[in-house]
Amino acid sequence: MGRNDFFGQIIYQGSVLRDPKFLLPNGKPTPKRFIVLNKNPIDNLIRFVLTTSQFHYYNKSPQWVKDQFVLIPSGSLPSFPLKTLINCAEVHTRTRVKLKEAYQKQRLEKLGTLPKQFLDKIIDIVARSIFIEEEIKKSIL
Repeated sequence: MGRNDFFGQIIYQGSVLRDPKFLLPNGKPTPKRFIVLNKNPIDNLIRFVLTTSQFHYYNKSPQWVKDQFVLIPSGSLPSFPLKTLINCAEVHTRTRVKLKEAYQKQRLEKLGTLPKQFLDKIIDIVARSIFIEEEIKKSIL
């Protein structure tokens, strides 16, 4: 079985992935961990939320962070050794083809599965959001 055959096994709701060259909207490649949200793992558009361990920006708005982010305490999960925020205010989309290309180039790494208690919090925030489009929500809920 080649690497290609395993790609379908890493894309499912709650899978934690890492891309060391994730392209941010500003075009800058940066290492990023993200969590797949699609309820149907074979969708062509893969929805996910990004994580960050950089808190300096978010410390300025503690109430917004409380309402729109999920906190993973330092050392509580193997996939997140540092204290980590999951940004649920913004759902990102990549095509399945693009993610598969990254995986084939050995750039996409599966780090684990997010435990249900964290995934449920993310989905609840997404479901209540007035900023996330209904089409995106349908692929997640």
